[in-house]
Amino acid sequence: RFVCSPQNYHPVIRQNGKLFHGEPVDLNPGWNLVATTVAPTNDTQTFLVFSASEILPTFEFHPRQPYKIHPNDLSYGFLIDGYVVSPDSKGNIVRTKSRPFIQDLVPKDGMLYLNFTVVGHSGCE
Repeated sequence: RFVCSPQNYHPVIRQNGKLFHGEPVDLNPGWNLVATTVAPTNDTQTFLVFSASEILPTFEFHPRQPYKIHPNDLSYGFLIDGYVVSPDSKGNIVRTKSRPFIQDLVPKDGMLYLNFTVVGHSGCE
């Protein structure tokens, strides 16, 4: 299993068509073995869980991305060309093509600060 947040992970087990929720645990970054007891039989099951908490997705600009925008074009928005770099559900690093469109651009001190959410391959932000 793959999770984005290491705190308060709740293991869920399906047995005979029923869902059982294990006790919450805090995960370490990377791979974790999580053991949980399943009611009513009190059987213990162990899961391999990957926590991507320290490998959050990042954005890389495409090398051909222009870094200039005419001031008159600020009100129209700005299309960014690049890649989201993030782990997949197996822990491998994946580069995914991304072209976010940024609106409401406001220059400050001669610079243009871009603020957008980067969502990785497995849904982590």
